[in-house]
Amino acid sequence: MKKTWLTVISAVLFVFCVQSAVLAGDYGTITVDGYAQEVYRANQSVLLVTNTTEADTVEAAKAENDCKSAVFRQSLRDLGIEDKDIRTLNYVIQKRQIWLKEKETYKVTQMVTNTLQVTVNDLTKTSRVIDAAATAGISSVRLSKLDLTDSEKAVQRQALLVKAAKDARQKAEAIAEALGTRIIGVESLNVGGYGFRGNRYAALKAADGAESAPVAAIEAGEDTEDMHVSVTFRVK
Repeated sequence: MKKTWLTVISAVLFVFCVQSAVLAGDYGTITVDGYAQEVYRANQSVLLVTNTTEADTVEAAKAENDCKSAVFRQSLRDLGIEDKDIRTLNYVIQKRQIWLKEKETYKVTQMVTNTLQVTVNDLTKTSRVIDAAATAGISSVRLSKLDLTDSEKAVQRQALLVKAAKDARQKAEAIAEALGTRIIGVESLNVGGYGFRGNRYAALKAADGAESAPVAAIEAGEDTEDMHVSVTFRVK
């Protein structure tokens, strides 16, 4: 008798599971791509300012480097660049061997390299920062970013994601209606890569102690940010 009841219970559970599986899979799917784009202008630049000095001793190379760096830092403060927007990225002291052919021997020198990252939140000051670096005798300047601030970029991408998702929904609803079905849910969502402008690099060399003419203004121009999503909707 006990075995019979177990058989009945097992049969009921089997039927229930089969019915649940049928119900769970009783829908179709539609996969569509959503797209959104925004045209905008950059409002922030980031400059990598590298100061390299070389001398017979570490003390001499460092003293010269520190002097030029101090002049440049003061110029940044005069331009209203806050200390929080100036960060040391790299500081290296290393030996360099120079082959002296006439003496058939090596001369050892010491090199000091100091790289600062300068964030400029007023684009009208970007070229002035480059000028200040040239005047201070800085070795090189590189424009590594010309875009929105990080916080504004995050807001922009979130808004574009919503627009792209809505675009996908509208497309799916149109297809579902044409097929005589309706959307009942979302099966999966895949967010594509960001289509924003990569970093722009502009290496600018300044001769030590030379007065350089003002550089051309940094032009932000217009940029576009793209957002793609792929959404699979459930339809019934």
